[in-house]
Amino acid sequence: MKISFEKTSIERKKRIGKQINKESKISEVAIEKIKRSTDLDKFKEDKAKSNLLSLRNLSSEELEKNRVGDLLLTTKSIRNELEKDNNVNNPIKYNLSQNYPNPFNPTTTISYDIQNDGIVTIKIYDILGKEVKVLVNEFRQAGSYQINFDGYNLSSGIYFYKLETGNFVQTKRMALIK
Repeated sequence: MKISFEKTSIERKKRIGKQINKESKISEVAIEKIKRSTDLDKFKEDKAKSNLLSLRNLSSEELEKNRVGDLLLTTKSIRNELEKDNNVNNPIKYNLSQNYPNPFNPTTTISYDIQNDGIVTIKIYDILGKEVKVLVNEFRQAGSYQINFDGYNLSSGIYFYKLETGNFVQTKRMALIK
């Protein structure tokens, strides 16, 4: 557990160091982050030492309880670090892009970005507003997606595709030419 803690601590310090190196001048905020990180590491190290000293006087049941608690703390901090790394690539807003190619025959690609996890629906409508096809109707995590639409069974004309998720709704136009 200590090795795991040291590894994540070293990795966190390296990331902070890289961030500072990217900036030509060191800001007070970056210095404060390093201080907090160092203080937190010192606190965890002191806590680990005191736990090791107190282990001598504990029963086997208490030892097991401490191990489980330590394991939960370790996995929580690792999970938080992974979530921070994964959130870097999440879109900052909802977006429905124009299909490509447009006009198309018979397939096209629709790209969209989801800011928050939720139910996503993408539907195709004809010029009269009649629903032609449901492309997506499921839970999606935040991120960028692409979906292919095949209009082989449809006649030439103007169609609309509509993205709905949470409070966001956007519609775009596309043309099918056979």
